[in-house]
Amino acid sequence: YIGCGVLVNGGGTFTMYGGSITGNQVEGSGAGVSVYSGGSFVMYGGSVTGNTVSSGNTGAGIYTSSGATIGGNAEISGNEATNGKGAGIYCSGGDLRIQGNAKITGNKASGGEGAGIYCGGSLSIQGKAEISGNEASGGKGGGVYVETSRTEQTIGGRAKITNNTACLLYTSP
Repeated sequence: YIGCGVLVNGGGTFTMYGGSITGNQVEGSGAGVSVYSGGSFVMYGGSVTGNTVSSGNTGAGIYTSSGATIGGNAEISGNEATNGKGAGIYCSGGDLRIQGNAKITGNKASGGEGAGIYCGGSLSIQGKAEISGNEASGGKGGGVYVETSRTEQTIGGRAKITNNTACLLYTSP
């Protein structure tokens, strides 16, 4: 199962300016938001919090196969992937951009990697974005886990990656 809260599929676009997506549970990927097949997700504000995936699945808060932009005052927090990856955001491909005052905090990947962000595409963290207090209890990359070295990763501006448990930044060969 996918997309318990919001499902974007087949080239559609979901733009979030405010509100909350919270408390969704799925035994699949993307309990909060799922983006597939060329769809896109842009988040300028609001929150994606308290969502859960189980059984080794991915993206409790946000799952995207085609990248996303998270900026403004967006908050992604308190999401949990049980024996899974990318509790806050799981991006399997495309460009993932974290910017503005976005906060990715307090997410937990028990038994997996990338509690805050798990990225299999290009990653850019800019502005005053904050990735903190995330926990990958059984894996690597408490804050950020980058799956591949064939893409570009950029951290700039006044972005902070702090106080995460496991590794701060891990790139596999």
